[in-house]
Order: sequence, then structure tokens, then C-alpha cells
Amino acid sequence: MLRRLPPTLVVLALLASPALVTLPAREASAQDAVRWRLGRSDFLRYERTVTSRKAGRDKKGATKIVTVHGHDLRDGAQYSPASAVRGDLFQLLALRLPAPGAKSTAVKLDWKAKDAANLRIKGTVGITEVGARIIKIAGSFTFKSRGKVRRGDQFWFDDGTANTTLEFDLDEGVVRSAKIALAYKREDLSKNGPAAILKAKRAYELRLKAIERRRPEDFQKQVDAAIDRGLKHLRGQQKEDGTWKPHGKYTLGTTALAVLTLLACGVPREEENVARALDWIFSQEAKFTYEQATCLMAIDRAYTPASELACLEAGRPILAFERALPPTRMAWVRRTAQALEKSATGGGGSWGYPAPPRSILRFDTSNTQYAVLGLRAAGHLGHRVAERTWLGVIRHCHEVQERKGPKGEVSVVRQGAAIPDEASSHRLGVLPVPRVAGFRYSTVESHGHVSASMTCAGITMLLIARHELRAMQSKKFDRKMEKAVAALILAGWAWLDHHWAMDRNAAHPSHGWYWYYLYSLERAAVLDQVKRVGGKDWYFEGALQLIHRQGETKGDWNDKGGDATPPTCFALLFLKRGTSPLGAPITGDK
Repeated sequence: MLRRLPPTLVVLALLASPALVTLPAREASAQDAVRWRLGRSDFLRYERTVTSRKAGRDKKGATKIVTVHGHDLRDGAQYSPASAVRGDLFQLLALRLPAPGAKSTAVKLDWKAKDAANLRIKGTVGITEVGARIIKIAGSFTFKSRGKVRRGDQFWFDDGTANTTLEFDLDEGVVRSAKIALAYKREDLSKNGPAAILKAKRAYELRLKAIERRRPEDFQKQVDAAIDRGLKHLRGQQKEDGTWKPHGKYTLGTTALAVLTLLACGVPREEENVARALDWIFSQEAKFTYEQATCLMAIDRAYTPASELACLEAGRPILAFERALPPTRMAWVRRTAQALEKSATGGGGSWGYPAPPRSILRFDTSNTQYAVLGLRAAGHLGHRVAERTWLGVIRHCHEVQERKGPKGEVSVVRQGAAIPDEASSHRLGVLPVPRVAGFRYSTVESHGHVSASMTCAGITMLLIARHELRAMQSKKFDRKMEKAVAALILAGWAWLDHHWAMDRNAAHPSHGWYWYYLYSLERAAVLDQVKRVGGKDWYFEGALQLIHRQGETKGDWNDKGGDATPPTCFALLFLKRGTSPLGAPITGDK
């Protein structure tokens, strides 16, 4: 139902775009000086109220605070919500602007939300008044569903109308207020028998509450405070035997993830919480991919010398990894690493959940990503990963990346590159890409959805496999394959740019696995030394989300009220940038 739709997070964003949009000004001489000035990492706070019309009466809902991010904008008159849902419809309509330099512009476009039939939208948007300080803009639109009903479509719209009015403040360079009125008929396609027709009328009103420009001066203090509260919660969840409450049935994997998080946040190996948990981990046998991988990652981090971390963070080569484990613990590592590498399916380089021999879903990108992370850690701990395993990982990534995708471009700004103008940094280092293509969960059609989390996983796996093959000077990893891998990575970053969203796991069918997505993004960005994607500061935007979503009472992260340990670990690993950089290629023995 409409009352359950997501709030209007970006109803006004486009009007505050940093793009050089020229408006008819009060005087001809001032026309070229008017710009939409919001920076791509700035954000605005708005008070939002929704009024519904039922049984001839208006019912006004409670006032809520919504946030408008600069990165949600598109230059000029266009706005396309990433991984669109029905709740974005009024945003799409409200964010239509006249074309640069025009007083009014005709609108005609098709739009598709994930569970609604295709919509055809028509209308006009134009400037109605230019005052001493305020520019008034209005839009009038009609919309209805068209074409054939496709698999997954649950709703059909008809007789839709929308009217928008907005006030832009020239002095502040922001939208001061906006009103959006919607009316439509909606048919539920998911019900058997005659479908009921819902007639809906709603009005949205937003008023500017606060303007926050770029990073606040106390941003790092906010991050540190969030980390401290999260760590306190995580420590408090540990049981007497050193474990944490299992996620599903995986006590070992959850405990290893918690240990990895504590270590990445600076808690020493000798600290009681970590030491007790490590003792318990080494008393167990890791049988499944996630457990084996997270255990190896935690153990690797526990025994990593501080001098090595400093080298990696500085981008210097590591001539040889040194891990001073007791003999019994080293034997445990070797046994677990061998089992993990041996369990690869699909010809090697792919991993999945335990499945019957004839199962069509024998491997997936999530299990494979963790196996790759675990084998990277195993290599640091002395296990020699076979060349064919890393080549198999590249094959897996090639199989699960989208086969077709539009041509496009992407701006990826890496560490060391100067950003002279933060507001316009999205134009730095623009590269053409022959294919904008994300990564799927699986090659099986029923589980083959592309998502932001899986795209980050694909980038991560390719980066690690490339690094390891370079380190072993693989003859099979020739110049042709090197070029192909670089293209796959760039296609993934281009997909993330085109589907950018920091409030959801973009393109996932349920937009779920949000905390997992943020940690996946952190891994990919740290390993590829990426500072900006399409001008978007991934760390700043993600950290803002985590600061505002942290539980006020417990200090944890969890939207659904379930087990908070994995989400809290993912959030902390993101905030702490817990992934160890790749550094330069290894030149000595492992």
C-alpha cells in the first residue's frame, strides 16, 4: 500500500544540482550568474508532511525529517532514481526541471519500478515567476501503465496526474519549499480473481530545515563516537565461552567476524575478548566456506605485524609475510586453507553452499567472494594458493557479469589524485567504457539478479586474483587477460556509478543485505585505492548513513530487530576501513 512506501528522500535534490543550469533571470546581465549550487556531497534536511484523502476527508501525517544528498542529482533536467521503487514516482515527477536556458520544457518518458508495470509519463515543467530572491517552478504531468504485464509486475496504474510547485532560493542556492500532489488508480495484479481498484490522492509538502555543507568540522569525531558505541555493544554481546550469538546456525563464522572487527578497530590480540574468542576458534573445525574464510581472515589480522600494515597502507611492497603462530595453530590454518581451496566447484574458482550433486545452484558470488578473501589471508599465513584457483576466480567473475550493457563512461578518482574542486570532481578522470555491466549472484536465472553488493564482490575478487597472479608472475595471466580484467573492473565501477545509492543495496530485489553491501563497497574501494566514483565520496556518504542509522540505545546497527552482530560488524568494518590494502606486488617467497 502507498502508506508503506519509502519517504521522499530526494524530492528536491535536482533543483539544487551543482550543474551549470542557466535560468531566465531578473535581468539579462544576471542570467549567466544563476546556478544550482549544491555540492555533490552536501546535504539538506527537510521537514516532510504527507496528507492523504480518504472518504472525503484529509488526514495529515506526522512530520518527518528527510535528507537530500547532492549525489542523487543528474545534470540538467534529468533524474533517474537508482534501483527504482514505486515510492520514487513522485520524486521522479517533482524533480523535472526546464531544460537549461528554457522557460518551459515538454516531458515524455517511460519509467519502470521493480514491481510495477511500465509507466508512460507526459507533461510540462516551467518557470512561473522570477522574483528578487525566489524562483518559482511548476510542473503538470499525467502517467499510466502501458505495454504487457511482465513477470514480477504487481501493480498497474491508470488515470495518474501529478502537479508540483517549488520555490528556489537564489541567495542560498537551494530549494526552500515544495508541494507535490498525486492522484491515480492502482490495480493489484498479484491477487487472484477480480482485482480491486484503489483510488489514491496524496499531497507532499517539504520545507527546508537545515543546510549542511560538505563535511562538518566534527565529522571525524562523529565517526569515532559511532565506532566507540558500536564496539561497546559488540563486546557486550560476547558469551562466557568466547563466542557470539550465531547468525543462523553459524556460531563459528559469526564469532570469527566479530573477532576480525575488534582487531580491525585496533583491539590487540592479547586483549581478553579477542584472546578468549581465538582460543575457542582454534578448538573448532571450520566446515563451510563462510566459516573457513572468516576464520582465516581473523587469524591473519590477529598475527599481522604493525610494520606490515604500515607498509600496505603506504603502498609499499611486502617482500615476505611473517606470521608468528604456534605450531598447533599453524597446523589448524593449513588444514582449513587446504579444505577451503579444495572445496571449489564449477571447475575451480567458484564456491557455494553445500548442495546435492544435481542442484542447479552449486555456487554463488557471495560464497566465492568470501573464499577469495579467505584464500588471500591464507596466502599471508603461508598457504600456497594454486595458479589455477586464481584463474578460476577470474572465470567465475566473467560468467556472472552482465553479458550486455550500454556504452557509457565513468569517473574513478584514486588515491594520490588531486581534487581541486570538490563540487565538480565528478568530471575528473572520466574514462569511456564499452559496457556498463554489474555482477550477478549466480548464473542461474532464478537467482541471477544483479545488485550493488554483488558488483562490489566481483570487483573485489578480480582485484585480488589479479594481484596474486601478478605476484606469482603467472605466464597464463598475459597482457590480453590483464587488459580483459581491467575492463571487467571498470565496467563494474561504471555500473555502481549509474546505479548509485547509499540508502539501499541498489538493484537487489528486496534492496536487502544493506550492511553487507556497505562492507562490500568498502573492500572494493580500499583494494582499488578509490576515493571517488563519479564524483561521489563513498566513505563520507556511507559514514553519514551509518551515523544516522545507529541504534540510539544499544549502539548497534540492525533495521529488522533481529540478530545485530553481523550488521554491527559490517558497519564497524566500513567506518574503520577495516580491509587491508593490497600494496605493491609481492616479490619474495610467501
